[in-house]
Amino acid sequence: MSQVATRRNSVSQRRRAQSLIFAGLGVALAGLAWLAMAWSMLQLQAARCPADTFFCASGQIATAVQIVPLFLPALGIGFLIATWLDASLPTGLVRSRETGRPSGRHAGDRAQMLKLSLILLALTLPVSFAASLSQFCLGVRTIAYQAAPLSGFRTYEWEDVASVTATCHYRRGRYPGWTKQLIVTMRDGAAFDLMSWPAAAARAYPAIAEALRGRDFFFDAKDVAPQCPEPYFSMLTHRP
Repeated sequence: MSQVATRRNSVSQRRRAQSLIFAGLGVALAGLAWLAMAWSMLQLQAARCPADTFFCASGQIATAVQIVPLFLPALGIGFLIATWLDASLPTGLVRSRETGRPSGRHAGDRAQMLKLSLILLALTLPVSFAASLSQFCLGVRTIAYQAAPLSGFRTYEWEDVASVTATCHYRRGRYPGWTKQLIVTMRDGAAFDLMSWPAAAARAYPAIAEALRGRDFFFDAKDVAPQCPEPYFSMLTHRP
């Protein structure tokens, strides 16, 4: 009896390990699919900007609406690919013990996952695309800004910048971390935040500072905490 129990326990542990590996593979592939879809959406957004644009993005809320929902279809695509890869391998992770072939449940699930992925993609892609239409394009001589998906682009000169407001503070609570903003306000009241992608904004900052050099605008950095991490502290506390 002890040998039978030991064998059953060994089989159970092996199946749990296989399931964990399969889940990890599915999540990893979902992450890659999510990155690919997000990158494609950002490239589509950049294609709408003028040729001399050196930095483009959406506001932080629009960026979240643009990127986060895409993880739902990406999750289905990731596990669909994982199941297909498992079925293609000589010895897969999800196999029938009796036949050595992919289990009927997982073989049938491929069609269901494909259907679910397509449904989720059809639901989330329009939302993501609409959010991506709210964007700004910083060019060498001009700024193009579309506040809402159907509002159309409005073109500004860099002389039209009325103020630049920098903030950096530590956010506590469920999702702690540093919140950084660099809000550009135009003379007609339009405003947008350059810090949706902080690392990308930091790389573009020398060109931004060059475009603003010698311009007449109000600069406010009083809400930048001294503990704000570099390179953002130096970037946000110095007038461009």
